[in-house]
Amino acid sequence: MSPTAKYWQSVQSMNETFEVEARPGTSQTNGEAFVLFQDVEDIFPGVVRLQYGKRAISFMVDADGNRLLPLRVPYAPDIVMQVVQGFSAHKPSTTMHNDYTDAPEPIAPPPTRPRHADRALHRSISRQSQSSIHSDFMYDPQLQHELELRRQMQQPMQIPADTDELPFKPHTHTSIYSQLVGLDPNSVAPTVPVSTVPMSTSPPTSKSGPVERRTAEIPEFITTSSDQELKARYRASTMLYESFKQHMRAGLFQQADAILEDFRRQSQILESGMPPRLLDIQQRILEMRLKMIKMQQQYQQYEE
Repeated sequence: MSPTAKYWQSVQSMNETFEVEARPGTSQTNGEAFVLFQDVEDIFPGVVRLQYGKRAISFMVDADGNRLLPLRVPYAPDIVMQVVQGFSAHKPSTTMHNDYTDAPEPIAPPPTRPRHADRALHRSISRQSQSSIHSDFMYDPQLQHELELRRQMQQPMQIPADTDELPFKPHTHTSIYSQLVGLDPNSVAPTVPVSTVPMSTSPPTSKSGPVERRTAEIPEFITTSSDQELKARYRASTMLYESFKQHMRAGLFQQADAILEDFRRQSQILESGMPPRLLDIQQRILEMRLKMIKMQQQYQQYEE
């Protein structure tokens, strides 16, 4: 592959085919040309794997078998790589096993519940929020909670430096973390305590797995680093991860989609600002992201 010429890899999702630029080989890849996974994801958001027919395309690894970061796949000019997406208008393939994630954790059968319950609750809340609310309604705990969350959504968002407290509010169609402010610990305004999404109407959730246990452990680098911006962004990512799970369990799938998009942007910023030696933190971020996509797929199957 000439270092001056440009080569392109064909990638396809459903009936859409695009060409992604292939990169020249480096010492890490032993001179073999490659395609960055991120370049594919920029075209097809939410991609979880690439495949050719029924054969999954594995990521490139080093001599010890560890995946190279950023993730990349070998350049294959003679084939059209097929994209499998975790969330989008396209339904992901359910016939292939994901070759780089854990097996799905079982979810207990959901309780019987009218499908129109969420819509009825949303209409009730909308009517109450658009008019003066009678004082009797304030004694309804769930309605009170939803109205409080709506009020919080209209306030500016800031990321605190304190590890014990992070802001939370449910997503709408716009991103709440796409424009981060307040990363300077000296300029952070008083924050809103972390809210809890009601769990009474959600289907049973999967038990704690290795990703949750790793997420709960704060990496030593984060606790000792003097880089306040990096620390705040890592905490924001873990907060988005927990918020995503709460929204999924509560059946707030549109908000969960927006949170997943915010998490993807956060992880891109984190990975671009991390030195190569911080592979453990990068691996944690990747595990959380794949876990979120997997959980989304499981709930999509439940809804069907």
